[in-house]
Amino acid sequence: ALIILLPIMLALINPNWIFNVNMADDYDYLGYQLYFPKFTDWYPSADVYLIERMTVILPGYVIRQIVSPVLANFMIHLGVYYAVMFSAYGILNLLYNAKVAIIITLLMGQYPLIMRATGWDYPDGYALAYFALTIFFLSQAVGSKRRPFYLVCAGGAFLFMLNAHFFNIFY
Repeated sequence: ALIILLPIMLALINPNWIFNVNMADDYDYLGYQLYFPKFTDWYPSADVYLIERMTVILPGYVIRQIVSPVLANFMIHLGVYYAVMFSAYGILNLLYNAKVAIIITLLMGQYPLIMRATGWDYPDGYALAYFALTIFFLSQAVGSKRRPFYLVCAGGAFLFMLNAHFFNIFY
């Protein structure tokens, strides 16, 4: 419950973090998420790599077609935020214990760079979420009877991370 309530409390304190926009690329990804089919043959899609990041564009596009833009913004950004936070909690709970996991997750959840990455439409928040899921699935695979399932999930999340931002190949 604390992990679920934290971003809501943070949004009540500073509502700007979940509507964070700082650079032109962020507008490009928002445009793709709103009008993806219209942008497929249009500049910069035809000439620039931005459209290749489907793991950033498609989830947002689907959600933005179903609900209003403001609600979609909350759903997408909170979804990315929660993926990071619950993955971190799961990893730490497995490696240490629930007390350590909740304290570190709550501290991490209010960290400005985490809030910024998950509060805009730029790929770094998505890559962070996919990377956290990768590590979560790998940690769950250790000693599990469902090891192949977790390893496939880890591989999928890792490929999603690479598609979101290829720079993460270094991880």
